[in-house]
Amino acid sequence: MSTSIIHSFYARWAKVFLMTITATLCLTGCQTETDTSYDGNIFGLTGVKGSLTAPRAKKYGFQIARKSDGYPIRSGDSSLRFEVRAGDCGREEDWDDCSNERERNELTSGNLDGEQWIHWSLFLPKDFPNIYPVKTAMGQFHQRLSGKPSFMFQNHKGGYTVDNQTGGNNISIEQKMILTDAEMRGKWSDILVHVNWTFSAENGFFHVYVNGEDMPRYTWFGRTRFDGGVPYFKFGIYRSFVTRRDGPEPTQVVYFDDIAVSSSCSTSTRKFNCTAISQNPPKRKFRR
Repeated sequence: MSTSIIHSFYARWAKVFLMTITATLCLTGCQTETDTSYDGNIFGLTGVKGSLTAPRAKKYGFQIARKSDGYPIRSGDSSLRFEVRAGDCGREEDWDDCSNERERNELTSGNLDGEQWIHWSLFLPKDFPNIYPVKTAMGQFHQRLSGKPSFMFQNHKGGYTVDNQTGGNNISIEQKMILTDAEMRGKWSDILVHVNWTFSAENGFFHVYVNGEDMPRYTWFGRTRFDGGVPYFKFGIYRSFVTRRDGPEPTQVVYFDDIAVSSSCSTSTRKFNCTAISQNPPKRKFRR
């Protein structure tokens, strides 16, 4: 199995081959031997694995999408394609999606910690079906040990909404739309998160920048971890409360590219002006 640097990641350096997908993940979409890596689309994010395992994993659920085949690409020659169809649900030792109104195809990362800059690009096809009031998350920061998310990125009634659940108990304490439906459809959206992962309400923050802008469209000061949780990143498509509509739900497809995690802004993204961002930090307001 080849493990080589394949494509240019940013203008300053080559896209970095992070790891080989395990045999389990290959069941969710490896098409050929050359498709058994993340193809340089992920940088600095460790321990990445698929959300579904055999026999529930489907080949279409996660695939490497090639520019040469006409798929949308943010940089280089490939992106990561995720597809969810009705009935795509996973099972773990203490959890079953199928009996809890969930459907998904996601990749999950290893643990996150401390102050970090996290970047990803997301492409929403023009024909992407909105299925509200069923919830569709396309990116979430979850917690190991506590089993509860801290921040989710929801499609809601359209667009991209930050769903802050740091209060615990899977309850939103605030929601903020950072991209409208019109801003997203048929184009790439670049997302940059500056976060300090901590149990401290005084030291924690979570700021979200969009499409090269110098000022965040979402700002949070307060704890970013709770209930002993250890944060990690999940990206792809995650649908919950699927019985809120008469099913089955339609197929949804999204694309991710340029996923990067670093302790510095400039090494996580070339799509934002990190100098300008550092010169205009969000004004701190204490929150519990």
